[in-house]
Amino acid sequence: MIQLTQAQEQAIRAHGAKEFPLECCGAIMGVVQNGVKIVQEIRWLVNTQENERQRRFLIAPETMRNLMAEEVHTGKTVLGFYHSHPNHPAVPSATDRLWAWEWWTYIIVSVQNGVPAEMTAWRLEDELADFAEEAIVII
Repeated sequence: MIQLTQAQEQAIRAHGAKEFPLECCGAIMGVVQNGVKIVQEIRWLVNTQENERQRRFLIAPETMRNLMAEEVHTGKTVLGFYHSHPNHPAVPSATDRLWAWEWWTYIIVSVQNGVPAEMTAWRLEDELADFAEEAIVII
């Protein structure tokens, strides 16, 4: 389960709308308490994908290194990442599955004609498994 505030949920939706018709992407930072991922920060990141940005996103390697280093210095954990699916459902694609890592939560917001719609969260149960939907709790 992942817990977001209404403001954090709106930040993800706003990022998706702002970047439409391209995919947006961002980091989900926070802590884990009693098995619940509690989001403390939603961080907009730059989609560095060079081709097909309407259907793909890429986070620069140096950004990933910085996020991992930040975990050590701040105590915040990278809980996962979010991205948008312009004019597509909020379900993981085959490409999403190919690049996913265990444990991290992947939030997907569907953006239909520039308007944020359904938002879902997904997690790999193990390296070889498909995605399982993860509950999102908005507080």
